[in-house]
Amino acid sequence: MKWIALISLVILLSFTESRNFQKRDTDDDHHKTAGELFKSLDKDKFQAGAIMMLAHYIPQSSCHDIDHIARDITAKAEACATNEHEEDCQKHAVTTMLDAVCRHSDQAGMNEGFTDCCSKQDPERNTCFKSHKITDSKLLPPYVRPDPQEVCKNLEEHKIDTLQNYGCELAKRYPSLQSPFVLYATHQWEDLLNRCCKEPNIAECIKEKKPDLLKEIKTVEAYQAYNCEILRKFEERVFQASKLAHACRKYPSAASDILIKLSGDITHLHKECCSGDMLECMLERKDVTDYTCSNQEKISSNLKECCDKPIGEKGDCIIKKEDDEKPEGLAAKVLEYIQDPKMCQQFEQEKDIHLAKFECAFAKDRRDLSVQQVLIVASNYEQFLKNCCPQENAVECLSKAETQLNERIAAAKAVLKHSCEQLHKSGPYIFQNALIRAYTVKMPLVRAEEIVDLTQKMVNVAEKCCEDPEEKQMFCSDTGLSMVINELCKRHEKVPISDRVTQCCDLSYSGRSRCFIEMKPDESYVPPPLTPDMFSFHKDLCTVSEKEQQEKKQVLLVHLLQNKPTMTDSQFQEVSQLFLTMVNDCCKDGSPEECFTTQGPVLIKKCEALFTT
Repeated sequence: MKWIALISLVILLSFTESRNFQKRDTDDDHHKTAGELFKSLDKDKFQAGAIMMLAHYIPQSSCHDIDHIARDITAKAEACATNEHEEDCQKHAVTTMLDAVCRHSDQAGMNEGFTDCCSKQDPERNTCFKSHKITDSKLLPPYVRPDPQEVCKNLEEHKIDTLQNYGCELAKRYPSLQSPFVLYATHQWEDLLNRCCKEPNIAECIKEKKPDLLKEIKTVEAYQAYNCEILRKFEERVFQASKLAHACRKYPSAASDILIKLSGDITHLHKECCSGDMLECMLERKDVTDYTCSNQEKISSNLKECCDKPIGEKGDCIIKKEDDEKPEGLAAKVLEYIQDPKMCQQFEQEKDIHLAKFECAFAKDRRDLSVQQVLIVASNYEQFLKNCCPQENAVECLSKAETQLNERIAAAKAVLKHSCEQLHKSGPYIFQNALIRAYTVKMPLVRAEEIVDLTQKMVNVAEKCCEDPEEKQMFCSDTGLSMVINELCKRHEKVPISDRVTQCCDLSYSGRSRCFIEMKPDESYVPPPLTPDMFSFHKDLCTVSEKEQQEKKQVLLVHLLQNKPTMTDSQFQEVSQLFLTMVNDCCKDGSPEECFTTQGPVLIKKCEALFTT
């Protein structure tokens, strides 16, 4: 599956930025009990959800022990489903789950921190458990892959247990992966095994097919984590604005009112999923799917095939559906928001809904733009209304909006076009070097390896998106770049980089990436003197691949830029040649380590002399 298709998959699940949208019909503050969730989900789905939730909360436990605790929770929920008025059945489902975890503390593999959590009352207990969650799967014991023949035998004889164990291991090792997608991935794994278990060489078949599934899992987890971070950082109204823009883009024939409702439901789905409540996450996903299918005639004529599928397949089918074809006349509807004299009156009477409808109309028409660009245009449109509506010649004033908005869109597309041209002209390595130069002088205190990693991710986005058709490039690139910048901002929260980075990270969701792109070199930075002891070269340079050697050159480039921010391209080319000459000479030497120890400082002195000429 293509990268952009995966991103589209999770964006749906997943006016401007100060808008308040219409409230949901349900009470957002109500959290369901275990009994209520049991009745809404069948027994197997409830138990699967409990396993996934426990796998996120106590990943240090074995899946065998997690399964035992999940069965206890499921039995309690089943009892409460028929005796919901009992006092013990009035608890929130998460409380019921944590009660079971604390009862089975010996099986939960809890350390001292978790044991302390059990002495607290919810919601403090839940917060305590979350604070002790293991989010780095590298800290878990390595996964022991079972024999392929044994896997096939277990699938045939103990299907449910085998698949639940896979879902458990998956949830443990991908802590940001939400329960609906864990279920989807589990079904995909089952389909893979059903095909491979019929092959003469089961192991080879699994080896061939498994990478595509893993790639999809990693892509979706990255985007789900990104969604949760945006929801945490920029609040619910911003998140809903982004989901509205995407829903309107996907279903251009649907009325804006129903898409505003749908974007609110999708936002609430993400709130539950991002809170860690995997059972309510599953139920919310089911509710959104049911709402979409029950209103398919109003949303899209292309949903029938998906909505006729079994309940476990509906949601994923809807998510993967391509955007509907654009109907004619959308551009004219956008112009009405600028040229119609009644617009100011509508803006005054129902400001938030008017702006949401403009955003939706614009997103439907301009599918060549990204969600971020749509939000920027919507924000600019609001400013035009505020400035023009109090004037006597409001319509004439608003008529200038179209020109200015088109100019800003053209400027953004020109930047993207130039970047793709540069990538195609110079190739990814030289293109990355240009990014390294730009971001090192913007953030000179960031470690060299981090700068190389950051810019490599930017290059990956560019390589993927510049190959897309022109009308999809901006959506692809702005989404990918926003995810890369979000990772940088999360890193900045833990280890601050600079006040300028703080300003960009705290800026609006739609303006974050542009802020980093337009950031100027850090003029307050005072580079240290260039000395030989700041660099070290070793004999491993003789055995690394060409790509690894390029990465080491790029690390050297960052170090040199941190010491000489004004270094020119021609100077770097000379440094690169000096570096390669040293590597070639030392790798031919009988004692390469001794050669590097001697010639490394000589290289740095040559660089220093080059920079002072």
